[in-house]
Formats: sequence, structure tokens, C-alpha cells
Amino acid sequence: ETLWEVDLKPLGRRRSSLRTPNVVIPWLLDACTELVVAQQHEPPSGAPENNTRTSTACAAHAPVSASDVEGQELVLLDLLHAPEGSYLYSLASVMARVENLSHVLAWARFDDRRDISLHNAISHDDLYIVSLPRLKLTFEARRVGEAVRLYSIDHADLFITNERDAMTTQLLAGIPHSLLLSSSNNEFSVLVPAVPPIRPEVLSVPFSTELVLDRSDKAWSSAVENPYYLYPVHISLSFLYSTTLASALYLVLLRYLNRQYAEVVRLVDTISSDTMLTSEELHTLQLITARKTSRDEH
Repeated sequence: ETLWEVDLKPLGRRRSSLRTPNVVIPWLLDACTELVVAQQHEPPSGAPENNTRTSTACAAHAPVSASDVEGQELVLLDLLHAPEGSYLYSLASVMARVENLSHVLAWARFDDRRDISLHNAISHDDLYIVSLPRLKLTFEARRVGEAVRLYSIDHADLFITNERDAMTTQLLAGIPHSLLLSSSNNEFSVLVPAVPPIRPEVLSVPFSTELVLDRSDKAWSSAVENPYYLYPVHISLSFLYSTTLASALYLVLLRYLNRQYAEVVRLVDTISSDTMLTSEELHTLQLITARKTSRDEH
């Protein structure tokens, strides 16, 4: 009897590739289960209504895994033409630090009750997932109080934060292509895409530290093992940890290009290896040694 009560309209609007037996049968079972649970929790006739929205909202914002995202019907949001000052515009500005917008996919859940042909059918309130395929990263949007936070699915309890103070600003100097991540315990990490940075010569600014990221370098892309580095921040907010030799060498490169030579010397003293360097590590060293000598390098 419960099966006859299931609303099949959402299923009918799905693409044919999502109406196969291995998708339809689990969907029907889940729909039947939801109906049974809803009927069990219905208050008796005449009883005062309970506030059930809180529990529903909590369930909606429970952490998801990558497998939870697969198979869902989602709508791609337009970050490129997001209105200035909007949440999506802010999201695009943040994600542009680490990836080209052409490779940033912001998804909202598909709601068959809305006419998606309307320009305002989907808003930032419907944001569900932000995926960065080239970096192999996925973030889930969760509302915390009045704010929407992007939590990493790949790294539990870490979310993107834009909070800055003098110490974190100094810590991130020379790493413009980074995201500052925070945990619920206010422990920070810095996520940096593993892309080759180039410091172009600017004749009008001889000691420029501006960087250009060459994301089209195929030789570099084929050499790196991981598309990004994650640097835990010391509790004192005074330096970054390097968990691998490759990430340590990349940090040396960034400090070097930012002309933080005292910091480069400190980092070099902490790096050592008794094994052959990998292709990734060699590529980073080549970038360090390929620079022209500057007057303030010793």
C-alpha cells in the first residue's frame, strides 16, 4: 500500500540514464522508508504540533561523503555571471584563488517543484556542493547560524574561512593561490594547489613579488603526485608544517619567489633526504635554481 503513495513525478523528470533499475529500485525503497517514518511520527488527531523542522534541517546539513553525492540530480550554478556583491560572486572570488572558474563546479540540488527556466529559480541558498575536479577536491555547503560554510568532504572538520589577522596575513604572504581552512577547534591549515608559480620581470617594479600560475604546464602536471599541498599551521600562527619533502620544497620555492630569504634559509635547514628525488621534487628544484640572480639574494 505504501508503494502506491510514492510521488513518482521527481523520478519522471530525471534523465534516462538515472532511471535504470539499479537507480530506480533503491530510490523507491528510500521513498517508501521516508513515508513509513513520516507516518510513524505523525501526531495523533487533535494533538499539538511539534516543531519537526529543526531535526529535518540538522539531517539536511549532516556531513556527506563523496558516494552520497553520486547519483543525485543537481543543477550547475553560473559563477561567471554572478551579480557583484552576491554570495555566488564572493564564492567565485574565493575559488578563483586556487582554480580557473572554468574548472569550478558549483552545484545545487534539483527541485522539481521549481521552474528552472526562471533566472531566479536557484539562489545561493540552494548551494550544495562545490567541486574542483582537477584538484580532486569537493566542498559541501552547510549553514552554520547566519553563515554558509564550505566544509571539505576530503578532509573532515575543515572548512574554508576568510578570517584574517596580522599573523595569518603575514603567514600567507607570497601564497596568493591558497585557501585558509579552519577546524571546529580553531586549528588552521593552508591548502595550496601544486601548480608551477612564475615571477615575471616587471621593469617598473624591479623587486616585484607578483606571481603568475602556469596551470597549463603538462610536464609539471604529469610529475606531481598530488594536485595540492596541505600545510598545517603551528598553534602559534608563526609557521607552516611540511608533511612531505615535495611540499617542503614547494614552500621553499614560494618563500624564495616572495623574496623572504631569511625564511628560505630557515626552511632549507629543516629539509633532508637520503633517497633519490622524485620527478615532482626535481621539477620544484629546477624552478628554484632557474631564477636570475637578484641584487638582494645571497
